[in-house]
Amino acid sequence: MNWIEERKTSNGCLIQISEDNYYQVFNRKGVEIYRSNSAIQKIPQIVFLTGFFKLDHLRLGEVNFVSVKTAKVLIPYQVIESNEIKFLSYPTLTESDMLPVIVFQKQSIKDIQTIQLRGNEVSHVVVEENHPKQDMINLKIRFPNINVLIIKKKLN
Repeated sequence: MNWIEERKTSNGCLIQISEDNYYQVFNRKGVEIYRSNSAIQKIPQIVFLTGFFKLDHLRLGEVNFVSVKTAKVLIPYQVIESNEIKFLSYPTLTESDMLPVIVFQKQSIKDIQTIQLRGNEVSHVVVEENHPKQDMINLKIRFPNINVLIIKKKLN
């Protein structure tokens, strides 16, 4: 595998990125950190669907390094009506305080299907709560391994 980028994290881990969007993490002693049965993992690809989200602070379609706190990956985003930065979180088993992700912003389910058919594995799709449920059902039928995350406009 051809490693094209390395990033040292604040807690001393080393993350290596390959040209075909895989990564591996080494702890500060230089030992590979395993997740499941392999140290080499596919970089998660997350799609924020519709114009409800502002992602100005992320490089869309490129590798972004995001924080990991209390075993959760934190991806910053904003909603159109607010300048408040919120965080999408999902669990991880890593010891690292940072992980790579690739973030996209798309307008429709067809855009996600296009990404998948080009060989990119979308791991998470983020939608706002009023997104048509039939779209999400169709997506899960077509790509059952995708995790659909629903963002509520306001938490009660």
